[in-house]
Amino acid sequence: MVWFAALALSLQATDVTGLRAGEAAVVVDAAGWFDPTAQGQFLHPRVLDATTGAPLAGVVIETWSEMGVEPTREEVRLDMAITGRDGSARVLFVEGEARADKVRLSKPGYASRVVSGSDAFHDEVRLYTATPFTGRVLDLEGLPVAGALVRTRETCAHAVPATQTRTDALGRFELQDFPPLGDGGPEVEVVELRHGSLYQLDSIDLIRQRSIHGTLDMYVARQRPVTLEVIDAHGEPLVGRHVTTKEAPVTHAWTGKDGRCTLLPSLNAFESTYFLCDSPGSSESLNAIFVDGLVSRVTPGMAEGVDKSGRLTVRVEGVMEGELPPPIVIVPATASFLSARNAEPLELPRGSARVYVGGDFTGWRREVREVAISEKMQELVFTPRREPRITVTSSHWKELTRFIAQAGDHSDPNGEAGVSGEATITASVAAGVPVTIFAEFEDGAVRRASLPPLDADASVDLDAEANLVRSGVPATSEASCALRFAVCDAAGKNLDDAMGRLYSSTPAFDSTDGEKGPFTWPMPPHATYRTAFEAPGYTRVYREGITPAKGEVTPVKIVLTQRARLVLRGNVREIDVGGNEPESTTDGVVLDVAAGPLTLCIQRNEKPELALDLTLAPGETRVLDVR
Repeated sequence: MVWFAALALSLQATDVTGLRAGEAAVVVDAAGWFDPTAQGQFLHPRVLDATTGAPLAGVVIETWSEMGVEPTREEVRLDMAITGRDGSARVLFVEGEARADKVRLSKPGYASRVVSGSDAFHDEVRLYTATPFTGRVLDLEGLPVAGALVRTRETCAHAVPATQTRTDALGRFELQDFPPLGDGGPEVEVVELRHGSLYQLDSIDLIRQRSIHGTLDMYVARQRPVTLEVIDAHGEPLVGRHVTTKEAPVTHAWTGKDGRCTLLPSLNAFESTYFLCDSPGSSESLNAIFVDGLVSRVTPGMAEGVDKSGRLTVRVEGVMEGELPPPIVIVPATASFLSARNAEPLELPRGSARVYVGGDFTGWRREVREVAISEKMQELVFTPRREPRITVTSSHWKELTRFIAQAGDHSDPNGEAGVSGEATITASVAAGVPVTIFAEFEDGAVRRASLPPLDADASVDLDAEANLVRSGVPATSEASCALRFAVCDAAGKNLDDAMGRLYSSTPAFDSTDGEKGPFTWPMPPHATYRTAFEAPGYTRVYREGITPAKGEVTPVKIVLTQRARLVLRGNVREIDVGGNEPESTTDGVVLDVAAGPLTLCIQRNEKPELALDLTLAPGETRVLDVR
């Protein structure tokens, strides 16, 4: 068998002149690659190291479609391939009606990337060396939150997650393959079952915060998870149903034998919409009404056919003109929850029910009554007590980015409960439990005030020194630092005709040709940047990071590698090669490629297809004659 393979290889190699030791030309069945009906169905990128320009083997390339389960458009992976030694791979882009919206690239030791299909069609795609993204997740008291999910998304709340991890027992996390900033920076999400979510966070702002303060601390408030009991129109539990949230961050759960499932806390304190999504393209809405963490009973659709021959009116007294009235929620024994307006006649299922008036962070303390619903109209009258109100004073409200009032195991997810004047914020909180007032500001300052259980109104001055958790750092646009780079070839010779460009979180700077290639850009400290360097005949390289507080003193050496040129002459009908589009010239079919291993497929006239496995040296021009 070995003798036969060697004989076949030697016969096939005679079809190509110009091969060197260790290179091969093999007859293959690649008719499908050149099928005109398959054009546009495959991507064939070549993946390079962003800082060296060398081909990268072992990169996982995935194509993802966001045309999945409606209405959340859950992602579906169409195909996956791994790059060979030349850094290229062929991966399905279109399958039937499905078309890939995103292409994800990942490899240990490198930052993962998600790019569009057009960016990975027949192009060179670059991966950056991994720069781990680290930090801590803390509660409002500064205690570590263990087991929180920290993940990134490239473009929106429904996009393909780029990378994710969970916090350890000390609240620490590390994302090894955090996506590069050159793509604009991914969004960061923090989700945990008993804390409010942080979502659509700007990663560039987070990285700058870590640079400025020496660490990245993200604070989450305690918040009750959502438990739904999904029933049909007759009150029977719906078992094994897939429930998903509507708003970001998107989360999922499955109902158990009692029809119940638990999801992350809702961003809407009183009422929210969920969906049953059991199969692609199917969805039924679920309207959930929350009452201070109680199980919300929900029925898909309108629940038609339910007997609503009972009568009830709920009236609330003591509400001042212009004052927000307390919410009213009716909880029948077997039917879905429903809300009511003050003094509104209701048609309800007959039988026992509970009536809830008020609730945490509504401004009104919760009151509950049992009632037997009958055909005869009944009226229940409530005179609820107001929740304690905290008047919070600060001289920094104009720079406020986040305000949270937390009481016990719950918090107001909408943040600021009410503003009165320019110096104070008034928040209503639950009585009888410890209270935490938390605020973050544009300059990075964090202020926190802790109060004992309240039964009456109170006030707090956030500007008091005891309430300062982290000092702010004034923003500056002054270019007090400098980035310095020297561009050379592999032999260490400066490239006089090199070009460089800087992209930054500050206004972009375009370079000018420096004397024998050095580049210097004035930059403010802690600013993120990406640089691109190129020269005629060389492979472009990239570098990114964040400006250190003192700037670069010694220029960073940037090494560019000469590209190679491959000329194919003779019986060449069509070429398929990763990362490049061949150019037809009078000399033959020409490929301008990054140096290193290269694999390509050639379609010939009246002969089988050939696969070539080559290694091109930097600056080499190789001519191959194909018979």
